[in-house]
Amino acid sequence: MNTEADRHSNETAKVSEAVTGNNYPAMTEAESDCGDLELADIIDVPAVQSLLENFQRITGMLGAIVDIKGTVLVGVGWQDICTKFHRCHPQTAKNCVESDTILARATEPGTFLSYRCKNGMWDMSSPIMVSGQHLGNIYFGQFVYVDEELDLEFFRQQAQRYGFDETAYIDALNRVPRYDHETVLEVMAFYSKLGAMISALSFSNLSLSRTLTQRKAIETELYNEKELFKTTLISIGDGVIAIDVHGQVLIMNRIAEQLTGWTQAEAVGMPIETVFQIINEFTGESCENPVAKVLATVSIIELSNHTLLISKEGIERPIEDSAAPIIDEHGNLTGVVLVFRDFTEKKKSHDEIAYLSFHDHLTGLYNRRFYEEELARLDTARNWPLTIVMGDVNGLKLINDSFGHATGDQLLIKTATALTNGCRADDIIARIGGDEFIILYPQTDAFEANQLITRIKNLLKKDSIKDLEISVSFGCATKTSAADDIEEIFKQAEDMMYHNKLYEGASLKSRVIDNIIDALNHKSDREEIHSQQVSILCEKMGVALGMEAHQIKKLKAFGLLHDIGKIAVSDQILNKSKRLTDAEWLEMKNHAEIGYRILCTNKELTEIADYVLAHHERWDGQGYPKGLKGSEIPLPSRICAIADAYDAMTNERSYKSTLPRDLAVAELLKHAGTQFDPELVGIFIDQVWPD
Repeated sequence: MNTEADRHSNETAKVSEAVTGNNYPAMTEAESDCGDLELADIIDVPAVQSLLENFQRITGMLGAIVDIKGTVLVGVGWQDICTKFHRCHPQTAKNCVESDTILARATEPGTFLSYRCKNGMWDMSSPIMVSGQHLGNIYFGQFVYVDEELDLEFFRQQAQRYGFDETAYIDALNRVPRYDHETVLEVMAFYSKLGAMISALSFSNLSLSRTLTQRKAIETELYNEKELFKTTLISIGDGVIAIDVHGQVLIMNRIAEQLTGWTQAEAVGMPIETVFQIINEFTGESCENPVAKVLATVSIIELSNHTLLISKEGIERPIEDSAAPIIDEHGNLTGVVLVFRDFTEKKKSHDEIAYLSFHDHLTGLYNRRFYEEELARLDTARNWPLTIVMGDVNGLKLINDSFGHATGDQLLIKTATALTNGCRADDIIARIGGDEFIILYPQTDAFEANQLITRIKNLLKKDSIKDLEISVSFGCATKTSAADDIEEIFKQAEDMMYHNKLYEGASLKSRVIDNIIDALNHKSDREEIHSQQVSILCEKMGVALGMEAHQIKKLKAFGLLHDIGKIAVSDQILNKSKRLTDAEWLEMKNHAEIGYRILCTNKELTEIADYVLAHHERWDGQGYPKGLKGSEIPLPSRICAIADAYDAMTNERSYKSTLPRDLAVAELLKHAGTQFDPELVGIFIDQVWPD
């Protein structure tokens, strides 16, 4: 950290020499002894305080003058992170003193040193020399550079180490000014010149025999200070315009020229209203010029929100600005400084944040926060009857599990489109949950609301997702008077929606499962044949085991559905002719769990879902996904494991050739007691295989 500080220190010292030069040799020579006088005795503290306050008010720059004993004589813009934290703890205060000590080494008038203290802030100092004697320093500090990345972890650890309130400390850190190097150099050039100027003026107070020529030199230096102050304003990154007491332009910096379209040569002497034309963003009407207000009130004026600056070329830009009075040492108003900046990007960010705070990022509809605020706003007599419509998308989880979340997102987007197209312009539509939507119909009774719901349903019927109809269950309730509690109306709409969902949702889930089977068969012809063969073998095993008819029927259905989870496996893996990679095998193994989740959505298939989950478990406990062992594995799953393996060995697969039936039986016997239930293998060979 110190190496970086030294680099900045050397760089700024060189630039400072070039700017300030050595203009005060006669003022700082040891012509007389200051004796026991201190800096406070020979400078006009109130005048310098006023000067720095004006400078800080206009530019936002920080500053202080400290005598050689460390007493602060003048200070502006001190930051909370220093006054409320760093200088309040013994160790961090010690770091501040160390920074002050190092910076006090700057003893060459017109130059300055920079140092990054151990608390993480940058400080800079330029000496005040009187008659060759070092009496104090002028400081600029408690800032960070815009191009350096703050180590927030360092400051959090520092807050913990010294017992600071971490939230307040980080908030104080976020308020610390950030400047670019060019601005810092300009400010320190000004401060260095000011320090040298103070040295010169202090010396003149001691030299009562100063000649008229010397007094003229002081006046010249005061003029130079004014010019340097002007240069500093011109170099600031915001647009700056200085205006006289008559409202006419005196100075414009480069940024002001770019934003207004006027050059300084064109603008000087022109009324500020001509150069700085501002209008209201929404009404297009002219705004009151802040300069006139400052001249009338002699106070700082902030520009109103939603203000556009119209350039000479007719370009409109959102801006933010402030105007401050310029007061001389006698308290007289001498002019106004107008500081403004292009607000375009910042406004764009604000608008985006405002949009996201009230809208659902996926569908573009309003979100729950906006809905709740609108419900409170609309719940007034002039909007009654007020109808609340609740909608819940049927089968979203099933679609997500079957076809992936991207397809589920498309389902929600298409639903949102139908809701938007089916509603009126003033209706409020919001997504308030994963699959839940709500519509507010102001000045709409139940009959009219049901007509609008019918229109939405008709729009939904015209669209589909993965060849599946889009189904939304609706419920509505209407508030007609103050006696109706809006929360109770909401609950009535919700209850009706869930009642409708019991019927509509269950029917949809059955159709979705049929669609998934069709989609899986479409992905791979072999999978369709394989499922049918496994179903037949499972049925035969059920007969051989003497199961009841309803159990055999369920076992047969299980055989058809055992690989339904493969709908989520990519076509490339299902039809790959080579051995699967580890990653591909992991994806393939997930099909048991996916099949389980799909079937669990239908209450009639929950038992079969358990069988599907376990059909790749092994008798020795080395299977997946749970590692069940022996009789822990459901009987239908053990039966299916044998049928699944036998059919896979005896029929064509993409990744291996078929085996003769007798060799496949030999493989079953080989793995009986490890992969397969040995008793069931015997029954399969004795009673099923011969067929």
